[in-house]
Amino acid sequence: MEHSESLKECAFREFYEETGIYPDLIRLIDGFQYQTQYYTKTRKFQSQPMLKELNIFLGLIDHTPDVKLTEHSHFEWIDWAPPHKIQFETIDPLLESVEKFWKSYL
Repeated sequence: MEHSESLKECAFREFYEETGIYPDLIRLIDGFQYQTQYYTKTRKFQSQPMLKELNIFLGLIDHTPDVKLTEHSHFEWIDWAPPHKIQFETIDPLLESVEKFWKSYL
């Protein structure tokens, strides 16, 4: 997060930086926020375990916008094919939270 930035502001900024998709195209769904923490190792900190905090909001985009990369060289839309390396720590609990939210939301 940047100085004095809220979690939602940070999420919108990061989403834009990664995709080039403007925040005004996203319809944020009120009432959903997923938070978790876990340790990961990075080269930046000489492979020392660092606490990572993950905050996810749920939003909709009415159409498939053009992705404009600003922080990496390419992207690819892929079919979801779990399990992934962080499946059990982050993805499974997130998807369970989304499913529970949608059942009460709809």
